[in-house]
Amino acid sequence: MRLERERLLVCMGDNGPSIPPDEQEGVLDPFRRIEGFDTRRKGGSGLGLALARQRVGLTGGRAWLDSGTRLGSAFFFTLPAKTLSGDA
Repeated sequence: MRLERERLLVCMGDNGPSIPPDEQEGVLDPFRRIEGFDTRRKGGSGLGLALARQRVGLTGGRAWLDSGTRLGSAFFFTLPAKTLSGDA
């Protein structure tokens, strides 16, 4: 039996306003909120995505997003997963 490393891919989507291309990279940074969105009324510190990316990074995974015009956004992350395979 040997231990192999695999990756688990997780995708979460939302149908809210999409994130402009020039804002997509920075939206995963701490305390970063997109101006022009209704962030003042809805609140939030801009830490949720940054903390998620940090936690995923600590496991050796990666986090990113994809957002299209008026299509909402999709948030992805990978996590290492260990699997056992036998010589059966």
